[in-house]
Amino acid sequence: MAGRLPIQISLVALSSAFSVGLAYGQAAPATAGQATAGNLAPVEVNRRREDTRAKLEHIMREVDGPKITVTKKTSVSVTDQQPELTQLSGRNLFIRTPGLIAADLPAGSPTELSYRGFSPTQGAGYVAVLQDGLPISNDAAAASIVSFSPLSQGLAQVQLIRGGAGLIYGPTPVGAVNLVSRRPHPGEPPNVGTEQVGGSNGLYSTYNFIEGAEGTIEYRASLGYQAVDGRQVNSASRLGAADSFLGWRPVKGELFYLDLHAYQAQAGDPGMADAPHDHHWTRRMSATLGAEVDAADGWRFEGKLWANYLETTARAAALSLAVFDDQTYRTLGVDMRLRHSFGRGNAFTMGLTADQDTSPRRQWLAANLEAAGTDRTGAVLDLSQNRQASYQALFTETVFRLPHQFHVTPSVRLEHNAIKVDPSGVVAALGAARASRYTPLAGLGIGNDFGRANETYVSATQGYRPVQFADLAAPSLVRPQNASLDPARSLSWEAGVHGTPLKGFFYDASLFLIDFRHRVESLPSPSDPLMLINLTTGDTRHQGFEGEVSYDLLHSASGGRHLVGFASLALTEARFVHSAIVGQVGRTPAGAPHVVAKSGLTWRQDRQYSLSLTVQYVGASYLLDSHQAATLNGVAYPAQMAAHTVGDLTGEYWLSPRLKLLAGAYNVADSRYLARASLLGGLQPAPGRTLYAGLALGF
Repeated sequence: MAGRLPIQISLVALSSAFSVGLAYGQAAPATAGQATAGNLAPVEVNRRREDTRAKLEHIMREVDGPKITVTKKTSVSVTDQQPELTQLSGRNLFIRTPGLIAADLPAGSPTELSYRGFSPTQGAGYVAVLQDGLPISNDAAAASIVSFSPLSQGLAQVQLIRGGAGLIYGPTPVGAVNLVSRRPHPGEPPNVGTEQVGGSNGLYSTYNFIEGAEGTIEYRASLGYQAVDGRQVNSASRLGAADSFLGWRPVKGELFYLDLHAYQAQAGDPGMADAPHDHHWTRRMSATLGAEVDAADGWRFEGKLWANYLETTARAAALSLAVFDDQTYRTLGVDMRLRHSFGRGNAFTMGLTADQDTSPRRQWLAANLEAAGTDRTGAVLDLSQNRQASYQALFTETVFRLPHQFHVTPSVRLEHNAIKVDPSGVVAALGAARASRYTPLAGLGIGNDFGRANETYVSATQGYRPVQFADLAAPSLVRPQNASLDPARSLSWEAGVHGTPLKGFFYDASLFLIDFRHRVESLPSPSDPLMLINLTTGDTRHQGFEGEVSYDLLHSASGGRHLVGFASLALTEARFVHSAIVGQVGRTPAGAPHVVAKSGLTWRQDRQYSLSLTVQYVGASYLLDSHQAATLNGVAYPAQMAAHTVGDLTGEYWLSPRLKLLAGAYNVADSRYLARASLLGGLQPAPGRTLYAGLALGF
């Protein structure tokens, strides 16, 4: 820590000095209005061409509104470049996102993402998940679970920002996934569509939308429903989602909008055919009031006021009783960001984000193992917790364009996170139930443009995992007396190069190193086999290589024809470098496969046809940091999750300009493997082969 302190002080001083220097910068003309998510047209900032269409199909804009991504490693997956996803499938949604692993859980189940050897299997959230720049985790600043995931048909892009994301979105030690919703383009005529799909294992999916623009008004509304019975007993799931967007552009460069989302889902949790009664229900509603304004002299403002309501219920069988776990999250938040463009391609950003979360938790015991999610007849209240969390962050970041195509990006962020749990019942005597921390973060990025559309990037970024509700008090978790509540901290290094030096060709290759301190793991309690205990198991180091290539073999073909081959490879070497546990140093932490490889070939012609074959390989990983098998609640957990390979074949064909045929096979080879193995989530096999076919009609 002593060696890092001078670096932090130097970065803060450097950023402050640069901010003062803004007063001497030359004022520049106002920037052009920002394109919508699906529009990949190049933009110019202060008469300097920053991005090209070819580049924006793979990485984010260097200055994306009030967010600076230049010198950070980013990935963009444009959903229209693949056949439409007719089933909610994290694997397919992230197939062109290098290294990111989405657990193959049924539609309507919580989302679990792993990356660079950091996994949610032990209940720790290391990858932030957002929709349109706002958090969708259970509670905004301190959650390890994402119960809600938007329908893939309503998404335009999937963005991944590595370690530097903590300075844009925060707090995240590894990276952030931002799911970008579809939006109507200014001047777009009315467009109405419906999609009806059926398939094996009782699959039925429907998605319906209307969008367009009339004068200064833009609108989009969608309604979707998905159902699947699954192969196992108690593996059925149902979900419905409704989204609406209403925007007003009074003049060029101004947008005011209202964004509404509603989601409801239920899914069985069969485990390895040993949990016929486990089930969970989710209900979510959110509203966002936003504004985007381009002003004179290179200023841009983006602001959001948002509210979120999330209700989750889990039913699990224990000792011939049904245990109902009810959690409610009520969140109010604000996100305000300002950008000033100056000189030739320079940009200064600053912002404030804050939210307040009220999250009561109740646990009930009932004799009826099949009781509905809202049925508490004869149930006995066993646990009651009043939980609150508040989060505030101030941040600033600046990109400076230097001679010889160099650019430097210093960043500073100050975070405050406070949580409180007032428990009763079983966990009332677990000790301190409050935590409050101020956490400063700093980062520095350096890059250089060279040759034809190539760029190097080097970054050093701090991050952290804040204290979470479960760290203080949870029904099935015990926190040892006098255990540290210091947040887990990280320092991430990344150095790489990417570019589009040839028409139709993109590459990105980097080396990374992440030092992570105060790793928390949930282990079976030695005194109570039905309980887990949270332990700080030590410090880990994650290092490796991550690269991807993409090439369009028909890049010169006319008529919108493409034959795109793509591949990515993530090699991760994760090790414990310090631990108070004997024998822990040198071990690979849980949930850290050495290899994640993805590849695919897509043959398509605009509005004619699209056929894609994709393959994903995930190496073996350990269930626990100790590398030992475990038994909890009578379930035997293996020491290791085996490696697996899974492939998908998807396609679409336009029968007419308004009618499209959809068909495909998920897990085409019917591979058998575990989608999840964790003491908190249980054992869950991945779905087998699913065949589907359907029609999409547009008006």
